[in-house]
Amino acid sequence: MILTYCLIAILSLVFLFYLHFDITKVLSFLGITISPSAPSFLAIFLSQYSAQAEDVRKGERLKDIQIKKEISMALISHYKEVRKELNALPIKMQNLSPRQAQFIDIHLEEENMSIIDNASDNNVEKAILHFDDCNHGFLDTFKKSESEVNVINEKIDALENKVLEFLEREKSSGINFAKRFTESKNSPNEIFGEEVFRAVYKIWSDESHCLKTISSLDSGLQGPIPKSFTLFECISIQPPDIKFNGSLTLAQIDSYSSGMDVLCLILKLLKDTDLKSKYQSIVIECRNIENLRREFSTKYDEIIKKIDQNKLLNVLKCCPFHEYKDDIMSYFEYSGLYATE
Repeated sequence: MILTYCLIAILSLVFLFYLHFDITKVLSFLGITISPSAPSFLAIFLSQYSAQAEDVRKGERLKDIQIKKEISMALISHYKEVRKELNALPIKMQNLSPRQAQFIDIHLEEENMSIIDNASDNNVEKAILHFDDCNHGFLDTFKKSESEVNVINEKIDALENKVLEFLEREKSSGINFAKRFTESKNSPNEIFGEEVFRAVYKIWSDESHCLKTISSLDSGLQGPIPKSFTLFECISIQPPDIKFNGSLTLAQIDSYSSGMDVLCLILKLLKDTDLKSKYQSIVIECRNIENLRREFSTKYDEIIKKIDQNKLLNVLKCCPFHEYKDDIMSYFEYSGLYATE
Protein backbone atom coordinates (compact mmCIF):
# COMPACT_ATOMS: atom_id res chain seq x y z
CA MET A 1 0.00 0.00 0.00
CA ILE A 2 2.82 2.39 0.89
CA LEU A 3 4.53 1.69 -2.44
CA THR A 4 1.31 2.47 -4.28
CA TYR A 5 1.02 5.83 -2.51
CA CYS A 6 4.64 6.62 -3.33
CA LEU A 7 4.16 5.82 -7.00
CA ILE A 8 1.02 8.00 -7.14
CA ALA A 9 2.90 10.80 -5.43
CA ILE A 10 5.80 10.64 -7.92
CA LEU A 11 3.51 10.60 -10.95
CA SER A 12 1.61 13.53 -9.49
CA LEU A 13 4.86 15.43 -9.15
CA VAL A 14 5.75 14.82 -12.81
CA PHE A 15 2.28 15.88 -13.91
CA LEU A 16 2.27 19.00 -11.78
CA PHE A 17 5.76 19.90 -13.05
CA TYR A 18 4.52 19.98 -16.64
CA LEU A 19 1.55 22.10 -15.47
CA HIS A 20 4.09 24.57 -14.01
CA PHE A 21 2.94 24.16 -10.39
CA ASP A 22 5.30 25.11 -7.62
CA ILE A 23 6.84 21.72 -6.80
CA THR A 24 7.91 22.86 -3.34
CA LYS A 25 4.32 23.77 -2.33
CA VAL A 26 2.94 20.55 -3.73
CA LEU A 27 5.44 18.45 -1.80
CA SER A 28 4.71 20.48 1.36
CA PHE A 29 1.01 19.85 0.86
CA LEU A 30 1.77 16.12 0.74
CA GLY A 31 3.73 16.45 3.97
CA ILE A 32 7.13 15.72 2.34
CA THR A 33 10.06 17.76 3.54
CA ILE A 34 12.87 18.32 1.00
CA SER A 35 16.08 20.33 0.88
CA PRO A 36 16.15 23.64 -1.02
CA SER A 37 18.31 22.14 -3.84
CA ALA A 38 16.00 19.22 -4.60
CA PRO A 39 13.54 21.14 -6.84
CA SER A 40 16.41 22.36 -9.05
CA PHE A 41 17.79 18.83 -9.32
CA LEU A 42 14.39 17.42 -10.23
CA ALA A 43 13.81 20.16 -12.78
CA ILE A 44 17.16 19.46 -14.47
CA PHE A 45 16.66 15.70 -14.33
CA LEU A 46 13.16 15.81 -15.78
CA SER A 47 14.17 18.36 -18.45
CA GLN A 48 16.48 15.74 -20.01
CA TYR A 49 13.41 13.83 -21.13
CA SER A 50 11.53 16.77 -22.58
CA ALA A 51 10.64 16.93 -26.27
CA GLN A 52 12.87 19.99 -26.65
CA ALA A 53 15.90 18.13 -25.19
CA GLU A 54 15.27 15.19 -27.52
CA ASP A 55 15.22 17.56 -30.52
CA VAL A 56 18.53 19.06 -29.42
CA ARG A 57 20.11 15.64 -29.06
CA LYS A 58 18.78 14.57 -32.44
CA GLY A 59 20.23 17.69 -34.03
CA GLU A 60 23.61 17.01 -32.44
CA ARG A 61 23.59 13.44 -33.73
CA LEU A 62 22.75 14.59 -37.24
CA LYS A 63 25.46 17.23 -37.08
CA ASP A 64 27.98 14.64 -35.89
CA ILE A 65 27.01 12.27 -38.70
CA GLN A 66 27.29 15.08 -41.24
CA ILE A 67 30.75 16.08 -40.02
CA LYS A 68 31.96 12.49 -40.14
CA LYS A 69 30.49 12.06 -43.60
CA GLU A 70 32.25 15.21 -44.81
CA ILE A 71 35.52 13.97 -43.37
CA SER A 72 34.97 10.58 -44.98
CA MET A 73 34.26 12.06 -48.41
CA ALA A 74 37.19 14.46 -48.09
CA LEU A 75 39.56 11.58 -47.30
CA ILE A 76 38.20 9.50 -50.16
CA SER A 77 38.66 12.40 -52.56
CA HIS A 78 42.11 13.06 -51.16
CA TYR A 79 43.31 9.50 -51.66
CA LYS A 80 41.93 9.40 -55.17
CA GLU A 81 44.18 12.36 -55.87
CA VAL A 82 47.11 10.61 -54.18
CA ARG A 83 46.40 7.54 -56.34
CA LYS A 84 46.53 9.67 -59.46
CA GLU A 85 49.81 11.25 -58.41
CA LEU A 86 51.31 7.86 -57.57
CA ASN A 87 50.75 6.80 -61.16
CA ALA A 88 53.35 9.37 -62.19
CA LEU A 89 56.12 7.69 -60.18
CA PRO A 90 56.99 4.69 -62.41
CA ILE A 91 57.17 6.97 -65.45
CA LYS A 92 59.72 9.27 -63.81
CA MET A 93 61.57 6.60 -61.79
CA GLN A 94 62.56 3.95 -64.30
CA ASN A 95 65.44 2.23 -62.51
CA LEU A 96 63.60 0.77 -59.52
CA SER A 97 63.53 -2.80 -60.77
CA PRO A 98 66.60 -4.91 -59.89
CA ARG A 99 68.77 -5.55 -62.90
CA GLN A 100 71.41 -8.06 -63.87
CA ALA A 101 74.91 -6.90 -64.72
CA GLN A 102 74.89 -6.19 -68.44
CA PHE A 103 77.71 -6.83 -70.86
CA ILE A 104 77.71 -3.33 -72.31
CA ASP A 105 77.36 -1.41 -69.03
CA ILE A 106 77.64 -2.98 -65.60
CA HIS A 107 77.27 0.30 -63.74
CA LEU A 108 74.20 1.10 -61.66
CA GLU A 109 71.79 3.37 -63.46
CA GLU A 110 71.28 6.66 -61.64
CA GLU A 111 67.72 7.13 -60.43
CA ASN A 112 65.92 10.39 -61.12
CA MET A 113 65.68 11.68 -57.56
CA SER A 114 64.30 15.10 -58.47
CA ILE A 115 60.81 13.64 -58.12
CA ILE A 116 61.54 13.10 -54.41
CA ASP A 117 63.95 15.95 -53.69
CA ASN A 118 61.60 18.48 -55.29
CA ALA A 119 58.32 16.66 -54.81
CA SER A 120 56.17 19.79 -54.78
CA ASP A 121 57.61 20.87 -58.13
CA ASN A 122 56.62 17.51 -59.62
CA ASN A 123 53.08 17.54 -58.23
CA VAL A 124 53.58 14.27 -56.38
CA GLU A 125 54.25 15.63 -52.90
CA LYS A 126 51.22 13.92 -51.38
CA ALA A 127 52.19 10.57 -52.84
CA ILE A 128 55.80 10.83 -51.69
CA LEU A 129 54.79 11.63 -48.11
CA HIS A 130 53.04 8.27 -47.82
CA PHE A 131 56.32 6.41 -48.32
CA ASP A 132 57.50 7.43 -44.88
CA ASP A 133 54.56 6.09 -42.93
CA CYS A 134 54.85 5.96 -39.11
CA ASN A 135 58.13 7.94 -39.23
CA HIS A 136 60.26 4.88 -39.92
CA GLY A 137 62.64 7.04 -41.94
CA PHE A 138 62.47 4.84 -45.06
CA LEU A 139 62.48 7.79 -47.42
CA ASP A 140 65.64 9.23 -45.84
CA THR A 141 67.31 5.82 -46.03
CA PHE A 142 66.31 5.46 -49.68
CA LYS A 143 67.60 8.92 -50.57
CA LYS A 144 70.90 8.29 -48.79
CA SER A 145 71.25 4.98 -50.62
CA GLU A 146 70.67 6.61 -54.00
CA SER A 147 73.28 9.26 -53.22
CA GLU A 148 75.87 6.44 -53.13
CA VAL A 149 75.26 5.33 -56.73
CA ASN A 150 77.99 7.55 -58.17
CA VAL A 151 80.46 6.39 -55.52
CA ILE A 152 79.77 2.74 -56.33
CA ASN A 153 80.14 3.37 -60.06
CA GLU A 154 83.51 4.94 -59.35
CA LYS A 155 84.50 1.79 -57.43
CA ILE A 156 83.45 -0.32 -60.42
CA ASP A 157 85.62 1.85 -62.66
CA ALA A 158 88.54 1.46 -60.27
CA LEU A 159 88.12 -2.32 -60.26
CA GLU A 160 87.96 -2.35 -64.05
CA ASN A 161 91.24 -0.44 -64.25
CA LYS A 162 92.87 -2.99 -61.94
CA VAL A 163 91.60 -5.84 -64.13
CA LEU A 164 92.92 -4.13 -67.26
CA GLU A 165 96.31 -3.68 -65.57
CA PHE A 166 96.24 -7.36 -64.58
CA LEU A 167 95.50 -8.51 -68.14
CA GLU A 168 98.18 -6.31 -69.68
CA ARG A 169 100.73 -7.38 -67.07
CA GLU A 170 99.97 -11.11 -67.04
CA LYS A 171 99.33 -11.81 -70.73
CA SER A 172 101.76 -14.01 -72.63
CA SER A 173 104.18 -12.39 -75.02
CA GLY A 174 102.30 -13.71 -78.05
CA ILE A 175 99.07 -11.89 -77.11
CA ASN A 176 98.49 -8.18 -77.69
CA PHE A 177 96.29 -6.05 -75.45
CA ALA A 178 93.58 -3.52 -76.34
CA LYS A 179 91.55 -1.67 -73.75
CA ARG A 180 88.31 -2.44 -75.62
CA PHE A 181 87.11 -4.05 -78.84
CA THR A 182 86.58 -0.67 -80.52
CA GLU A 183 90.26 0.13 -79.97
CA SER A 184 91.50 -3.02 -81.66
CA LYS A 185 94.93 -2.84 -83.29
CA ASN A 186 93.85 -5.53 -85.74
CA SER A 187 96.62 -7.84 -84.62
CA PRO A 188 96.13 -11.61 -85.19
CA ASN A 189 96.13 -12.37 -81.44
CA GLU A 190 94.55 -9.69 -79.29
CA ILE A 191 92.61 -9.64 -76.01
CA PHE A 192 90.06 -6.92 -75.24
CA GLY A 193 90.27 -5.79 -71.62
CA GLU A 194 86.89 -4.13 -71.14
CA GLU A 195 85.00 -7.06 -72.63
CA VAL A 196 86.93 -9.57 -70.49
CA PHE A 197 86.17 -7.52 -67.38
CA ARG A 198 82.46 -7.60 -68.13
CA ALA A 199 82.50 -11.34 -68.72
CA VAL A 200 84.43 -12.02 -65.51
CA TYR A 201 82.16 -9.63 -63.57
CA LYS A 202 79.20 -11.66 -64.77
CA ILE A 203 80.85 -14.98 -63.86
CA TRP A 204 81.85 -13.72 -60.40
CA SER A 205 78.23 -12.71 -59.72
CA ASP A 206 77.19 -16.37 -59.33
CA GLU A 207 79.55 -18.33 -57.07
CA SER A 208 78.27 -21.71 -58.22
CA HIS A 209 78.61 -20.71 -61.86
CA CYS A 210 82.07 -19.31 -61.15
CA LEU A 211 83.31 -22.58 -59.62
CA LYS A 212 81.95 -24.61 -62.54
CA THR A 213 83.57 -22.23 -65.02
CA ILE A 214 86.95 -22.49 -63.27
CA SER A 215 86.64 -26.29 -63.15
CA SER A 216 85.73 -26.41 -66.81
CA LEU A 217 88.67 -24.20 -67.72
CA ASP A 218 91.08 -26.28 -65.65
CA SER A 219 89.92 -29.46 -67.35
CA GLY A 220 89.98 -28.01 -70.85
CA LEU A 221 93.45 -26.55 -70.55
CA GLN A 222 95.09 -29.71 -69.21
CA GLY A 223 94.35 -31.90 -72.24
CA PRO A 224 95.46 -31.68 -75.85
CA ILE A 225 94.59 -28.61 -77.87
CA PRO A 226 91.03 -29.21 -79.11
CA LYS A 227 89.68 -28.62 -82.58
CA SER A 228 86.73 -26.81 -81.02
CA PHE A 229 86.07 -25.63 -77.48
CA THR A 230 83.00 -24.55 -75.53
CA LEU A 231 83.46 -23.69 -71.86
CA PHE A 232 80.41 -24.41 -69.69
CA GLU A 233 78.12 -22.94 -72.32
CA CYS A 234 79.53 -19.44 -71.85
CA ILE A 235 83.02 -19.16 -73.41
CA SER A 236 83.57 -20.54 -76.88
CA ILE A 237 86.57 -20.66 -79.19
CA GLN A 238 86.00 -20.54 -82.89
CA PRO A 239 88.95 -18.87 -84.63
CA PRO A 240 89.26 -16.01 -85.20
CA ASP A 241 87.12 -15.22 -82.12
CA ILE A 242 86.73 -16.09 -78.47
CA LYS A 243 83.23 -15.15 -77.36
CA PHE A 244 81.30 -15.01 -74.11
CA ASN A 245 77.71 -16.24 -74.28
CA GLY A 246 77.97 -16.21 -78.05
CA SER A 247 77.90 -12.41 -78.32
CA LEU A 248 80.65 -10.61 -76.39
CA THR A 249 84.01 -10.85 -78.20
CA LEU A 250 86.77 -11.34 -75.62
CA ALA A 251 89.67 -11.83 -78.02
CA GLN A 252 90.70 -12.40 -81.60
CA ILE A 253 93.03 -15.31 -82.32
CA ASP A 254 94.70 -17.00 -85.26
CA SER A 255 94.70 -20.53 -83.80
CA TYR A 256 93.44 -22.74 -80.99
CA SER A 257 96.91 -22.58 -79.49
CA SER A 258 96.74 -18.82 -79.03
CA GLY A 259 93.16 -19.30 -77.81
CA MET A 260 94.45 -21.55 -75.02
CA ASP A 261 96.84 -18.76 -73.99
CA VAL A 262 93.92 -16.34 -73.71
CA LEU A 263 91.89 -18.84 -71.67
CA CYS A 264 94.84 -19.37 -69.30
CA LEU A 265 94.90 -15.64 -68.70
CA ILE A 266 91.14 -15.50 -68.05
CA LEU A 267 91.41 -18.48 -65.67
CA LYS A 268 94.18 -16.74 -63.75
CA LEU A 269 92.01 -13.63 -63.49
CA LEU A 270 89.01 -15.62 -62.22
CA LYS A 271 91.17 -17.17 -59.50
CA ASP A 272 92.71 -13.90 -58.33
CA THR A 273 91.42 -13.59 -54.75
CA ASP A 274 92.34 -9.92 -54.33
CA LEU A 275 90.39 -8.74 -57.37
CA LYS A 276 87.48 -11.05 -56.59
CA SER A 277 87.25 -9.76 -53.01
CA LYS A 278 87.13 -6.18 -54.31
CA TYR A 279 84.30 -7.23 -56.63
CA GLN A 280 82.41 -8.88 -53.75
CA SER A 281 82.56 -5.74 -51.59
CA ILE A 282 81.21 -3.70 -54.50
CA VAL A 283 78.41 -6.10 -55.33
CA ILE A 284 77.19 -6.06 -51.69
CA GLU A 285 76.73 -2.30 -51.95
CA CYS A 286 75.00 -2.66 -55.30
CA ARG A 287 72.57 -5.20 -53.90
CA ASN A 288 71.78 -2.99 -50.91
CA ILE A 289 70.76 -0.24 -53.31
CA GLU A 290 68.74 -2.65 -55.43
CA ASN A 291 67.02 -4.05 -52.32
CA LEU A 292 65.92 -0.57 -51.28
CA ARG A 293 64.68 0.08 -54.80
CA ARG A 294 62.71 -3.14 -54.60
CA GLU A 295 61.31 -2.05 -51.22
CA PHE A 296 60.34 1.31 -52.72
CA SER A 297 58.44 -0.54 -55.46
CA THR A 298 56.80 -2.78 -52.85
CA LYS A 299 55.66 0.21 -50.81
CA TYR A 300 54.31 1.80 -53.97
CA ASP A 301 52.24 -1.32 -54.70
CA GLU A 302 51.00 -1.50 -51.09
CA ILE A 303 49.85 2.13 -51.06
CA ILE A 304 48.05 1.69 -54.38
CA LYS A 305 46.36 -1.49 -53.11
CA LYS A 306 45.20 0.13 -49.85
CA ILE A 307 43.81 3.12 -51.70
CA ASP A 308 41.99 0.90 -54.18
CA GLN A 309 40.49 -1.09 -51.29
CA ASN A 310 39.71 2.04 -49.23
CA LYS A 311 41.88 0.77 -46.41
CA LEU A 312 44.48 3.52 -46.22
CA LEU A 313 44.01 5.10 -42.79
CA ASN A 314 47.31 6.94 -42.64
CA VAL A 315 46.38 10.54 -41.81
CA LEU A 316 49.46 12.55 -42.78
CA LYS A 317 49.98 16.30 -42.99
CA CYS A 318 48.93 16.27 -46.61
CA CYS A 319 45.56 14.75 -45.70
CA PRO A 320 42.49 16.88 -44.91
CA PHE A 321 41.58 17.10 -41.22
CA HIS A 322 45.06 15.78 -40.32
CA GLU A 323 44.84 17.68 -37.04
CA TYR A 324 42.26 15.09 -35.96
CA LYS A 325 44.55 12.20 -36.85
CA ASP A 326 43.87 9.97 -33.83
CA ASP A 327 40.09 10.51 -33.93
CA ILE A 328 39.89 9.88 -37.67
CA MET A 329 42.01 6.74 -37.59
CA SER A 330 40.16 5.23 -34.63
CA TYR A 331 36.75 6.12 -36.02
CA PHE A 332 37.16 5.00 -39.61
CA GLU A 333 38.95 1.82 -38.68
CA TYR A 334 35.79 0.45 -37.07
CA SER A 335 32.90 2.43 -38.52
CA GLY A 336 33.10 1.38 -42.15
CA LEU A 337 32.29 4.97 -43.15
CA TYR A 338 35.64 5.33 -44.89
CA ALA A 339 34.71 2.65 -47.41
CA THR A 340 31.70 4.69 -48.56
CA GLU A 341 31.79 5.12 -52.33
